[in-house]
Amino acid sequence: MFKSLGANQKFSFGSQLWIMFFEPYRQLFKKINWRTHFLLQPLGEEPKLLQPLLVDTYKIFPNSSILCLPFKKETWVKDIYQSWRQLDKPSFRVFIPLGCQEEELLNFWPEADSAHKLSYYRTKR
Repeated sequence: MFKSLGANQKFSFGSQLWIMFFEPYRQLFKKINWRTHFLLQPLGEEPKLLQPLLVDTYKIFPNSSILCLPFKKETWVKDIYQSWRQLDKPSFRVFIPLGCQEEELLNFWPEADSAHKLSYYRTKR
């Protein structure tokens, strides 16, 4: 199944794609946005993301790219799944959005046989 990552592993090697949600007030988002030179949300812009944003990050992080999705609590797992399929199912790491539980991801992932190449990180609160 999905592999859970600890805080010291969240930026480690192991996934081609990182998937996160547009949460501009979250510390994790701010840190990743800063390290990508503000490609996820340019400085001075109002916080908004209406469409998925794919950013190449192979020179910055140990992955190929980051996919930033607009956050909708009701459909976040479905949104990940649809985007992942459109990108030809690469190995990925998901940064679980605040207020959501890893059980939602584990219980509602449609392709259990693909979960061996998927990992997640959840901020402990």
